[in-house]
Amino acid sequence: RESNVVHAVVPPVATLSATRAVFERFGAVAAVSANLDEPDKVAVTFFDVRSAVQAVQALSRTYKLCEYGSQAGSRTVQIAGAIPVDQDDLAGISYIFYEDALAGRYVIEFFDIRDAAKLEKELAERRQQEALSPSAALDAAEGEEA
Repeated sequence: RESNVVHAVVPPVATLSATRAVFERFGAVAAVSANLDEPDKVAVTFFDVRSAVQAVQALSRTYKLCEYGSQAGSRTVQIAGAIPVDQDDLAGISYIFYEDALAGRYVIEFFDIRDAAKLEKELAERRQQEALSPSAALDAAEGEEA
């Protein structure tokens, strides 16, 4: 399964910074780490899964091993109700699916973990603002009376 992490066997003389430079040709790299059990193997974590896909496609012919590792960071956001996504953000969405159609809960899967984190933060701020807003409490009370 595709993920934003790529495991690759690199030449023994390759430094982590040189390895980062090679992989940054495919997109922004969040981290590069060595595998202590296998010194010639590295894990490269991209922010965007599409970058990892490009890297695996391009480098699997060059390196002995170049394959996906386990996903690092969350690319998904669970939402109840309307999906608060701007038109400009649609290109960053990989997939939207119902988690519970009857309850109106959705899961949005982004390509980039930063986009998912941004939406999570916006939703948390919105919930906090609604909880602190006097009109939100009034609206909730009026809704219960109806």
